[in-house]
Amino acid sequence: MTKASRTNPATDGSEAFFEHWAIYRKIIKFNYMGHDQIAASLAEHLSRRKTISGQEKVGAILDLGCGDAEVPSRYLPGLGAVEYHGVDLAKKPLEFAREKLSGFSGEVHFHLQDQAQFLAGLDRSFDLIIFGFALHHNTLAEKATVVANAARCLNEGGALVVYDVFRQPNETRQAFFGRYLDWIRRDWRQMTAREQMLIDGHIRANDHPDTVADLQACAHRAGLGAGELQLSTCQDFHQLLQFPVPG
Repeated sequence: MTKASRTNPATDGSEAFFEHWAIYRKIIKFNYMGHDQIAASLAEHLSRRKTISGQEKVGAILDLGCGDAEVPSRYLPGLGAVEYHGVDLAKKPLEFAREKLSGFSGEVHFHLQDQAQFLAGLDRSFDLIIFGFALHHNTLAEKATVVANAARCLNEGGALVVYDVFRQPNETRQAFFGRYLDWIRRDWRQMTAREQMLIDGHIRANDHPDTVADLQACAHRAGLGAGELQLSTCQDFHQLLQFPVPG
């Protein structure tokens, strides 16, 4: 869940990390960003893909911005002998991820690296590449490059899956901030005043949400199929889309 190419509290001092980590765990506990629905949707989607690339199993999954593996820890147990690779820029969440997936029967690998750099240097392919809240810290031009590199690394019959924050059509970045932060202040009731302040500052400084159409255009230019909406949650701020490899 941590993002590359912007200020990342998880790579700063320990005090900053643990303060931001406490916020993240509250978000998970109270399902403020829809992680419960996202994990359930992915589990259902993956259960239907047990013959990816003609194999009698789900094949190789690349999870970019995996954080502490909160979401994959919920869908991986039902998949059997899958090969899972998680990439994140922050060391401490990856330590938590290793613990969380220590009992998983499949093959698990973690990579401490910027997601864009990892993809740019990747010389193998995957059946499924997932960006989980991992793109909205990037500009649209950066998203286009990352999506193109991801498309290059997908097997025949594979898919790119993105769950993230999106603006509405014709909505400016500042107008989005107004709606999104109003919703957070209103509905994230377990957050303290300081936590709300930190969230507000982080979003305004780092977030570059684009529209679904923007991401679909990036995927189209990369040679992927039309984005299929799998889930819309949290008052439509957060959406999960699948971009298949045409075949």
